[in-house]
Amino acid sequence: MKQLWQTLFKKITVGQRMQVQYVSANALREVEQKVNATPSLPVPSLKQTLEKYLRSVTPFSSEADLELTKNIIENFSRKNGAGEELQELLVKRAKGTNNWLAEWWLDTAYLGYRDPLVVFSSPGLVWPHTVFQNVTEQLVYTSNLISAALEFNEKIEKDLIPQEMSGKDPLCMLQYKKIFGTHRIPKKPKDLLQLQDPQNVSRNIIVLFNNSIFSVDVFEQGSRKPLSAGHFLAILKDIVEQGSGDSGPGLGVLTTENRDNWADVYEELKKDETNRRNLEEYVEKALFVVCVDQHLDTGKELHSNTKCSKLLLHGFGGSKNGSNRWFDKTVQFIVGAGCDGVGVAYEHSPAEGGPIGVLTDFVHYRLKDAPKELEPQTNYTKPKKLSFTISPAVSAAISLAKKRLDCLNEDLEVIGLTFPYFGKNRLKTAKISPDSFIQVAIQYAFYKTHKQPAAQYESGTLRKFTEGRTDIIRTCSQEVVDFCKTMTDRMASPQQKHEALRKAIQAHKEYATEVINGRGVDRHLLGLKLLAQANDMALPDIFMDKSYKKSTYFQLSTSNVSSHCPIVNNVDFRYNLCFLIQVPTKCDGFMVYGPLVKDGYACCYNPRDESINFGTSAWRTCSYTDLNEFVSNLEQGLLEMESCLNVPALNSKL
Repeated sequence: MKQLWQTLFKKITVGQRMQVQYVSANALREVEQKVNATPSLPVPSLKQTLEKYLRSVTPFSSEADLELTKNIIENFSRKNGAGEELQELLVKRAKGTNNWLAEWWLDTAYLGYRDPLVVFSSPGLVWPHTVFQNVTEQLVYTSNLISAALEFNEKIEKDLIPQEMSGKDPLCMLQYKKIFGTHRIPKKPKDLLQLQDPQNVSRNIIVLFNNSIFSVDVFEQGSRKPLSAGHFLAILKDIVEQGSGDSGPGLGVLTTENRDNWADVYEELKKDETNRRNLEEYVEKALFVVCVDQHLDTGKELHSNTKCSKLLLHGFGGSKNGSNRWFDKTVQFIVGAGCDGVGVAYEHSPAEGGPIGVLTDFVHYRLKDAPKELEPQTNYTKPKKLSFTISPAVSAAISLAKKRLDCLNEDLEVIGLTFPYFGKNRLKTAKISPDSFIQVAIQYAFYKTHKQPAAQYESGTLRKFTEGRTDIIRTCSQEVVDFCKTMTDRMASPQQKHEALRKAIQAHKEYATEVINGRGVDRHLLGLKLLAQANDMALPDIFMDKSYKKSTYFQLSTSNVSSHCPIVNNVDFRYNLCFLIQVPTKCDGFMVYGPLVKDGYACCYNPRDESINFGTSAWRTCSYTDLNEFVSNLEQGLLEMESCLNVPALNSKL
C-alpha cells in the first residue's frame, strides 16, 4: 500500500481565517468512499428542535418566564417568520456540504476563542499511576512511549485502523488524520490550524526538557521506518546532558497565554530569521511533543490522581513545569519525574478526544509489554537544540505569562479520585446505562450542594456523520430535577425514589439518543443564530430570552471517558464505541479540565468494571462553589442511588 497523506489537498477560507486542511488517501476515489461511509449531518426539524428546547428550559424557568418563552417560540416559528427563514437558509447550506456545522464549529468554538488553551480548552488525560526510581527509568519509559506513538502514527498513515462502529453504524474516521503533525498557530482575530503537508510529511518530534526545546529526527534516513527505542534512549540521554544546568528560557509558557497576546509575541519572535526557521521548520511541523519533566516540589502532599491532573493541566504553573510545555501542538505527551505522573494534554480544535483516547490505550498497552531496560544505540542523529533570540519584549512576555500561569494554578482547585464501591458491572447487572446513572448522580451532587438544579453539559458524539464533532446532551431535564427533589424529600418512600430514578435515567437516555442521531438542540440553534448574524438580521428574541441564557449557562461541564474497546493484538484491534464516548480509555485513567463558567464545576469520569474514576475542578476564587463538598456529595449520592436499585419499582423495571 502506498503511503497516505499524498492525494487530496484543499484550502478553505472562512472570514479572515485560512484553514489549511490536508485529507490523506491513496486516491481521490478512496477518500470519497471513506467519506461516503458516513452520511451528511442532517438539519433537524425546526418544530421538533423547538419542542425539545422548551422542555429543556423548564427546570430553570418560573411560570411567568416559561410563558414568555412559549410566546417567543411561537413567534419565532410562525409561518414566514424568522425561524422559517433561517431554517430555509440552513437547509440550503447543508445541501452544499457534507457537514453544515463543521467549519462554523471549528471557527466559533476553537480558532476564534481568545482565552488561553490551558485549563479552558485543552484537557489533560491522566494515565495509570507510574513511579520512576531514577532518571534512567523515566527515559526508558519515554523512549518506549515514543516508539509506541510512532507505531500508532504508522497505522494512521497506512490506514490500518479498522472502521470504528457505534452499534451497526460506522463512525467518521477523518479525525485520526489530524492528530499527528497538526499545529495551532496564534493569529488575530482567529488562529490558524495547520495540518501536515502531504507532500512534505513530518519527520521529527519536539522534546522539551528543563524549559529548552529540542528537535528529534525519528525516522531512518530516506524511509518512514521509525528508529528503535534504544536510539530514542540515547537521544534522550543526550538531551538531558545538553539541557541540564541552567534552565532554558521557557518559551513554551507563551502557549499558555491569551491567544491575542500570544499572537503578538509570536509575530515579534518571527522577526528574527533563526526564530522563524525554528518555529516553522521544527516546532510547527513536528508530529507531536514530548515533555520530560523534572521532579516537582509542590510544597504539600497531594493524592497521586490530583497531582498528575495538575501536572497535565498546567504543570503547577509557570514557575514549575508549566514552562516545559508547548500547548499549540495537538498531542503533547507529559512524563513526570518520580511519582509526579504521566499522561497527555491535547489541543482540542482538530479532533475530539475519541482518537486521543484510542491512541492512549494503544500506547498504554504497548508500554505494559515494553522492556524495562534498553541498550542505548550509538548511531543516531544528534538532537538539535533550538536556540531562540529573546528580545526584551519577548523576555517580558515570558515573565508575565509565567506569573499568569502561576495565578491560574493557584485559582484552579482540582480533585482526582476513585470511587471504589461499585462500577459499571453493578449498573449493567441492574440493566441501566452507566453513563445515564452517573450523569444523574452529578446533577444530584450539585443539587445536594446548592439546593437548586444547574444546566449540565455532556458531550454527545456526532461521529455517525461525516466530519461530525459533538452536540450537547442537556442532562438537567424536569425528570432529573424531580428525582433530586424526591431523593431529598424525607417523606418519599423507597419505591418513589426508585421510580423517580427510573424516569430520570430514561429521560437522559432518550435525549442522548436524539443527540447522537443528529437531532440535538444546541448545534441547530447555533446554526440559526450564526446565519442571522451572517445575513445582518436582527437577532431573534429566542437567543436573548432569559430561559435561553439560563439553560446555556452550564455550571456543570461533564465528559464520559469510558470504553468498551480493548486492543486485541499487535495489529488487528477493533472498536465498538458506545455512542456517548468522547475519550475512550480502557486503561485506568481519566480526563480533567477547567469549568466552563466561574461559578461552576467540571466533572469527568471513567466508569470501570468495579470502580469509577473522577477528575473534578472548580475555581477557588468563587465563593459559591465548594469542590470538596461537591465531591463528598457525589460519592454519597452514588451510594444513595445504588441503594435505590435494590428496591422493587412500583410498576416498572429499571
